[in-house]
Amino acid sequence: MKKYVTGCLALLLALTPFTSIEAFDKTSNQKTKAIEMVHSSDEPNELSITTNFERKKLKNKKGIIELDVKVKLEQVTSEKVEFTYVLSKFNSDSTVDTIAKEKVFREQIKEEKKLHLSFDSLEVGQYKLALQATSEISEDETWGAREDVYFTVKKGAVIEGWETDAPIGIAREDIQVQEDELKQEDEVKQEDELKQEDEVKQEDELKQEDEVKQEDELKQEDELKQEDELKQEDKLKQEDELKQEDELKQEDKLKQEDKLKQEDELKQEDELKQEDEQKQEDEQIREDKLKQNINLLATNITLSGNVKFYDRDNNLKPLRFAEATLQYKLSGDTWYNFKTVTTDSNGAWSHTFDVSYKNYNQFRVQFSTVSPALGSVVTTSNSGDTYKFLSTAINKVDYPNGGNIGTTIIASNNAALSAVWLFDDIYRTRDKFISVKDPGAVQIVWKEASNPGNYYLPYEDVIFLDSNAPLSKFTPVHEIGHAYMDNIMGMPQKNCPSPHYHNISSKDLGCAWTEGWADFVALAVNDSSRYTWANGKSVDYENTSTWDQGDMVEGRVAGALWDMIDTTNDGLDTMSTSYLDIIRVLTTKKPATFNEFWKGWIASSYSPSYIVCLNQNTIYY
Repeated sequence: MKKYVTGCLALLLALTPFTSIEAFDKTSNQKTKAIEMVHSSDEPNELSITTNFERKKLKNKKGIIELDVKVKLEQVTSEKVEFTYVLSKFNSDSTVDTIAKEKVFREQIKEEKKLHLSFDSLEVGQYKLALQATSEISEDETWGAREDVYFTVKKGAVIEGWETDAPIGIAREDIQVQEDELKQEDEVKQEDELKQEDEVKQEDELKQEDEVKQEDELKQEDELKQEDELKQEDKLKQEDELKQEDELKQEDKLKQEDKLKQEDELKQEDELKQEDEQKQEDEQIREDKLKQNINLLATNITLSGNVKFYDRDNNLKPLRFAEATLQYKLSGDTWYNFKTVTTDSNGAWSHTFDVSYKNYNQFRVQFSTVSPALGSVVTTSNSGDTYKFLSTAINKVDYPNGGNIGTTIIASNNAALSAVWLFDDIYRTRDKFISVKDPGAVQIVWKEASNPGNYYLPYEDVIFLDSNAPLSKFTPVHEIGHAYMDNIMGMPQKNCPSPHYHNISSKDLGCAWTEGWADFVALAVNDSSRYTWANGKSVDYENTSTWDQGDMVEGRVAGALWDMIDTTNDGLDTMSTSYLDIIRVLTTKKPATFNEFWKGWIASSYSPSYIVCLNQNTIYY
């Protein structure tokens, strides 16, 4: 049934105070582990969106769902604020449908603006309402705020949150259900066809009875007519005797001709029969030769293919270094795992196996967000529940000698696509290190509608990410940067304040070094000095005139490292080196502070002229 959705908004006058909920401090419930956790910097909130979850008006009266929203300026600006929303429905087949989206306003606001969102005719299911506010302050800075609202529509009710987790890919059980439904549809179709055949058969029998009756009537008429003709023949018999004698002579002549003709026909039939027998013998010989050739062929075949996905910019990219498990089906409906390989840097995979081992019927490939080289993206820590995606099933008879089955594409509306982005983030980051040192595997825990905070846990070697973190190319790579530093040299001692920011002094050298390093890795992997968060906020690390100064500011550390590798001359920064040189200093000198990194740089015989990159970022040694 075609969905009908209406989004209507009404601006409410700010005459009375609007009740708000205090922001949840990610560290408040984790005091016993505060030392071990490595959190991303807590960026200042120049914009905020609140929905007052405890008193939110989520109703389902005649199919209408309503929600009060407040967009607030935490800092004063004369620039316009743009507010948009996207309402999405998560389906059981692992797809996501965009139900409604709208740019609500783009205008200057004073302090805050209150909205009333209303949606009607929503079908039963799980929904995500993404609320986004942005303001372009300058070419180098954008303010942003984002709030994701999850709810479930049931018959006669709407409840907060989701009753079940979002799909993590197409599971075997889902495919089996689809196959069972198709089988039921085929059975119903066959019953209808049989019924139609019976009706046609009955109609044919009635028609045949009518035809027999008509033939009997015609036969009786013919018999009467024949009797009349015999009488007339008797009268004419005498007249015809002479004529019959002549006709008998002619008949004898015709009989002789017919006899000769029949003899010729029999001769031709014998010749054709001999030709058919010879042809059958030739075909049997060819079949015997073919069977002999088949028996001589090797029983090993190779199946191959590629897998791609749509990245954050909606471009097709190969899924690299992911596990590709060949699955097979025999005569029943059950799929079995056979062999597992890893896709290469082009997303290609290949399986070679003995096709005579079992009576195979069908094959398909299951791709998973895990590999020994990269690590994994999972739903819960240490669970092994990776995200999985399937190729189209192929029939064995269509690939008797193996071959390429084509490219599997993970669609842009796949509910688990964000997990693929994160897996590719691991690949992209590792690719920056691997020519110098293998940084080791890392595990990312991410799940839709789950918001544990963005941080790296060294003693478990696990990264935790919020539901909306994959929207940023930088936040996941920042956390991977922490994990790689820990894998390569161990996590330096630090004492980061809570909260801590990229542009404000942490008053701790270890904190500024570890966080600045992670910021730098994110900039380098994405080849951009402009760091963008999931809420839409962005900052250019080349424009830092308003920031605190010195090597206790993580943004200054990151900016100095960035200026060492970028090719753009600005201010004092006129130098450019390879990213790999910085990795070599990290791996060989294992610096605990940025000052130690610089000393390691000089000790490694690199040019001291790069001090200008540090000076450009107000760091003076």
